[in-house]
Amino acid sequence: MEIIDSGDDDSEFGADDADAECLFCTGLYSEDTRGEKCAQCIDCHRWAHEDCGADEEPFVCLFAQRCKINYLL
Repeated sequence: MEIIDSGDDDSEFGADDADAECLFCTGLYSEDTRGEKCAQCIDCHRWAHEDCGADEEPFVCLFAQRCKINYLL
């Protein structure tokens, strides 16, 4: 698995993240056999595969974007 720099110094994939789920496909990173790239949302710190939608840098997931919008309303 290759990690994408999401623009946040805290975005390193560590031992605690080994069983993290992709927030889009719910695939476990510990079961990744294809060497997929992944990125961590800079707001909610959840992980996602690049192919599933984490294709922007810095990566901010739709869930975090929605929370920000709701907070501002």
